[in-house]
Amino acid sequence: MATKVAATIATLTAPFVVVLGVALAVTVVLPGVTLTVDRTTYAVGETVHFALRNGLHDPVYLSCTAPWQILRNVNGQWQPVERHACLGIIVEVGAGSTKNWSWTASTQTTGSGLAPVVPGQYRIEIEVLSGCDPARGGCQTLHVSASFRLV
Repeated sequence: MATKVAATIATLTAPFVVVLGVALAVTVVLPGVTLTVDRTTYAVGETVHFALRNGLHDPVYLSCTAPWQILRNVNGQWQPVERHACLGIIVEVGAGSTKNWSWTASTQTTGSGLAPVVPGQYRIEIEVLSGCDPARGGCQTLHVSASFRLV
């Protein structure tokens, strides 16, 4: 039925076939797992709020309760700015659900090899497990990220 409708639309609006094809392709990819920040710019010391939304029809899984990593762009290389404990507790994020976290944008005093938190470009990264099916041999790993700037 959908193919017939699409064919009819394409026939009626022949000059717009390419535009419709792009719109239909975008619609297909919209459901997914997304990571967003509540703002794109923060001051050093402010709290960055971020959320992982599962737009899929099936649950996805996180490797722990705080599976995120904060990185800063230092001369074109992404360097970690913090470390935190990630206890091995699998967390399910149901279909259509959202998981929220926050991070205070300040330099961590413990741990070596961490870049200081100063003004610059940052990103949050999370690995998400999707399509977990033991019969098919496990899960697919999705890498999601969100960017923000500190001033």
